[in-house]
Amino acid sequence: MKRIIVFIVVVFSVILPLRCFANIAEGISGSCKWVIDDNGVLTVSPSKGKKGYLEKWEDWRSGNSPWYKYRSQIIHAKFEKQIYTQTCYAMFRDCQSLETVDFGQLNIDETQSMEYMFYGCKSLKEIDMSTLNTYNVVYMNHMFTNCTSIKSIDLSTFETFKVVTLQYMFYNCESLEFVDVSRFWTIWVQETDYMFFNCKKLKNINLHFWNLREDLNMESMFGNCVSLQNIDMKYFATDCLGTMKNAFRNCHSLESLNLTAFDGYAGTDFDGLFIGCESLKKFYALNEDPYVWTIREEMFKTIKDPGKIILYVPRTSVELYKNAPGWSIFDVRAVEDEPNESADNNENKQSENPEGKTTDNPDDKPAESPITGIDAITTGGKSSVVYTLSGKRLVAPRKGVNIINGKKYFVK
Repeated sequence: MKRIIVFIVVVFSVILPLRCFANIAEGISGSCKWVIDDNGVLTVSPSKGKKGYLEKWEDWRSGNSPWYKYRSQIIHAKFEKQIYTQTCYAMFRDCQSLETVDFGQLNIDETQSMEYMFYGCKSLKEIDMSTLNTYNVVYMNHMFTNCTSIKSIDLSTFETFKVVTLQYMFYNCESLEFVDVSRFWTIWVQETDYMFFNCKKLKNINLHFWNLREDLNMESMFGNCVSLQNIDMKYFATDCLGTMKNAFRNCHSLESLNLTAFDGYAGTDFDGLFIGCESLKKFYALNEDPYVWTIREEMFKTIKDPGKIILYVPRTSVELYKNAPGWSIFDVRAVEDEPNESADNNENKQSENPEGKTTDNPDDKPAESPITGIDAITTGGKSSVVYTLSGKRLVAPRKGVNIINGKKYFVK
């Protein structure tokens, strides 16, 4: 009997420690293996050799990530050696305990979808995505939806030349205080609805050089951003605007907005555009000709007393705006007469990030410089973004003062 008892004790003394250190789950995806250890660390590595390929885009897109069943137990994720994937679709969706991810060894060069990548990651506090090459990504919608704990997201390294969807990207990121999307190239984007909806702590958004040319849906894009004070849209451009329904609804702290780029002809729905924007004090419309962008009066029908809002325009165009449909409901004044600090200085100040680096220019970040006299423009192979002082985008520089890639130049 004693021998039996001793045998049982020995067996349990071996089995119990092994059970305590057992992995939560493990599996195979493509030529990769994944393991979730007892500390909640998800490790993805090659099954053999130095490279591994996660399962194909079609297989993943039709369902969920390979580790989705154990999503609530993942606290940290990392990729070892060299891991390649054709999709990031829902990679960490509903991983509510996920706090950090190390992307250092993940290659997404062939990835088209980053949809729902961190959807519902309520514990995610920080993320470094600077090592990811997003050149071929087409879909970014819902990427950070319901990431309610994250405070800062720096996407300044993202290349978005092919992106068409951004809707719900930061939806309900209620703790978000800083986001850098200033370098986004948005020429093919069609959907930005609810992109920043309910980002309650976000005070500034830099969309300085965004250029939107498709039939754009901006419904509730900034809705319920109750702390939002400034949206840097100085050179923001839209050639075809579909709907702006509730775009700025309940932006209680918003004091000013640049309307220069909004094409009222193409817009079809402005319902609730400025409901709850009781702090609005001034607009800017810097085109010399008010009929270049004809603004429909229904855009402002929810503003109780538009006559109290100052509309700043070029001095030579004051009388034109006072008599132009849509614009005439405001207190029209010359932008050159704006007291204290100019609209330019205010916007440049607000466009700085917490580290003090400006993020206005999608090509580089030059320091403010005086006007320089030159005969020709060269950009070292980079495409130039050219505007007049009034904010009108040009195909090429013209004689006089031009703003090229965020710097002032005088062309003879």
